[in-house]
Amino acid sequence: MRLGLALLAIAVGACAFAPLACEGDDITVSDDDASVETFDATFDAATFDAGDAEVDADASQEIDAGPVERLFPSDLGSNTLPGCIFGSPQIYGPPGAERVIVVSNDGTVAAISPDTGNVMWSMKIPLPPGEHAYVLATPAIVGNTLFESYSTISTATSARDSARVVAIDLVHHVVDPTFPEVMLTASKPGSGDAGMIDFLPSHEVDRSPVIYAQPDPSKRGLLYVQFGNIRDIQPWHGWMFEIDLDRWHDEGAAGAVTGSMVDTPESECGTPDQGGSREKICGGGLWAPGGPEVTVTDGGLEILAVAGNGQLDLARRDYANTMMRLRPGLVFDPACDPACTAFSDGGPPSTLCMQTCADLFVPRIPDGGPLAPDDPACAGLDFWDCFAAHDWDLGADGPTRITLKNGLEVVVVPAKDGGLYLVDAAHLGTLYDRIQLAEPCGSAGDPCIADWAGMMVTKPETVWQDGEDDPLVVVPTLEFDHTHPANVVGVRVVTPDGGAPHFAIEWRAPSENDPLAKQVFRMQPTLPRIGVGPSGEPLIWIVDVDSSPVSGHGLLFEIRARDGAILSMTPLAGSGQRYARPLAWKDRVFAISCPSDNGPGHVEGYRVTP
Repeated sequence: MRLGLALLAIAVGACAFAPLACEGDDITVSDDDASVETFDATFDAATFDAGDAEVDADASQEIDAGPVERLFPSDLGSNTLPGCIFGSPQIYGPPGAERVIVVSNDGTVAAISPDTGNVMWSMKIPLPPGEHAYVLATPAIVGNTLFESYSTISTATSARDSARVVAIDLVHHVVDPTFPEVMLTASKPGSGDAGMIDFLPSHEVDRSPVIYAQPDPSKRGLLYVQFGNIRDIQPWHGWMFEIDLDRWHDEGAAGAVTGSMVDTPESECGTPDQGGSREKICGGGLWAPGGPEVTVTDGGLEILAVAGNGQLDLARRDYANTMMRLRPGLVFDPACDPACTAFSDGGPPSTLCMQTCADLFVPRIPDGGPLAPDDPACAGLDFWDCFAAHDWDLGADGPTRITLKNGLEVVVVPAKDGGLYLVDAAHLGTLYDRIQLAEPCGSAGDPCIADWAGMMVTKPETVWQDGEDDPLVVVPTLEFDHTHPANVVGVRVVTPDGGAPHFAIEWRAPSENDPLAKQVFRMQPTLPRIGVGPSGEPLIWIVDVDSSPVSGHGLLFEIRARDGAILSMTPLAGSGQRYARPLAWKDRVFAISCPSDNGPGHVEGYRVTP
């Protein structure tokens, strides 16, 4: 194992225990653009599709497994952006002129040189008078256009006044006039006597990335934007919107939204403006930093959305702590046996009932046992009450869909409770396996510092290795104590001939017996990123944010997927950024850091030498 780079003397603090960006603080930004450069590219509406992008930001890029050296910054004395960066960095641009694209929470869109870290150009999202931007989501880059969702916050009241989606022309660095800005609004029929449920921007925020899908190659495609809440302030619900790019382009903002849904359509949500994270009422936030899983299948487009904590009651159309399969237009029917629609978390739901649901997955222990029998906070509580007691929720993590060697499609679903679920993609009620990857945080004499954080907030990455028929899924864990080991776990999805698939843990990095495993991953890390070296060796990149062994600095891990060997650990200049996936491109890796949730934001660049 190599510990790359000497530890810098500067220590940069992090907003470590805030579940999301600090709300309501003033954000002061500059309207001055950096030097402007123009790519030799034009926008062609007739060929507006995913294939127009010069570089696929989500594709595995070649990374060599050698020593890691920092390209930039040499220190944090100069700011990259005035606001903090929460979304993942992406690569964009023609060969030889690629840029790292980021959006900071103050609404600055910037192109960063992958060689020097300099801001090559930047622009501010235009805002109404008296408002400032609040940006958390990773944007979708489609062709030469960046689509970003964001909130506006009143400078006078600090309230979130609106939720919007904007299109940025990355060639000319302006708002694309062919896609006028969309303001998201919705009102849905409530359950029973709940009346109409309105989308409230003041109580919703878009932490998940903007997801792009193109089910019909002859059309521009669709965007999906989902919302949860900050600190679970009531009333809150899970909301999702579908935006049709053809209709947006042809009909303007009024025709853009072609679907919306709310997953807990209740009006009685407890005391307004009070926290409800440990209540089984309303809730259901769609806030997973990894986002939903959107797949084009033979049967059409499917969206797998995972809801957070709150109320589960099928009779009232409340789907907190579940994974839902939605169709285009965000149409949803759990497709459960009619006799089962009455179950709720007022009492233990029937496993037999949950198994009938074709388009709804409800987490559970396969044998029906308790969730955490050795956890004092869960003593005597059933599965759902234990979830509520800790603010553990399914909706923190994003699902990953995989086609196995025998053609069977499965979904791997992590959960805050430290469990990993293996579900039949065709029939979500079928649970093949569940394993506990991380034990509940805290012990006698070593209480959990933040039990609400759970033990996993991630979206697994899949690795297909030469000579292996079964895929490996990469799942990071975390522990807010000093008793339990935390690590990145390589889990094989094993498909026996003629048998049901199941999980098998292949390795842990660091291993459970390594003392390092009780020092690193003491808070939420980044999402993992898979890179592929010239020899075809898959590598895993992940940042342990504000790592304990190098206080104030994140650690960039380089892990070999084949056996979980830690090839290098490189201290960042800054603390890193939870939930944001590193970018692997050519011989480089990029991560982001902020000393606080209000900024400034930094893009950090590293080269992996042969």
